[in-house]
Amino acid sequence: MGDPPVNGALVRQVGRVLHSDKKDGIIEFDVTSESDHVGALTGVHCKAVLNADSAGTIPVMYRFPFSAPPSGKKAAFEVGPLKFKAKIVDAWVVVEGKKPQTSGSITLFAGVQEIAGPFDASGKEPGAIVRAENISASYSTLSEGTALRIENTGKARGALFVLAYRA
Repeated sequence: MGDPPVNGALVRQVGRVLHSDKKDGIIEFDVTSESDHVGALTGVHCKAVLNADSAGTIPVMYRFPFSAPPSGKKAAFEVGPLKFKAKIVDAWVVVEGKKPQTSGSITLFAGVQEIAGPFDASGKEPGAIVRAENISASYSTLSEGTALRIENTGKARGALFVLAYRA
């Protein structure tokens, strides 16, 4: 049986290996041959492969729980520094609490640069999802060592979710 390709993100054997070239990361399969497909949908045959040349293969999700800051102040919550380069592709807030939020403005930063927001949770019911209208094209690719930070300048409670992939 051949080795998986060097830059392969997900490999599932679907037939008999005819040829495997480690240098070029190519596997040739005979998919017409009879092969053992028992448990094919269980993931038993899958193997995640990641190396320095892989890009966009592992999704990463960050969750920033936040609560209302003291009156007249803003609360900041931070994750990091990141141990790898990442590209942010989506961000959203899920409102929590027992009643509608009276006010709430949540912003996502990479270091001091604004990436997304403000997410306006004012008047939103618990369980409401507030989506990012846009993600900054200039600051959404994060370098290794960058810290993600959110600021809450209202009375909102909830969690900000950030979806990224290793770049």
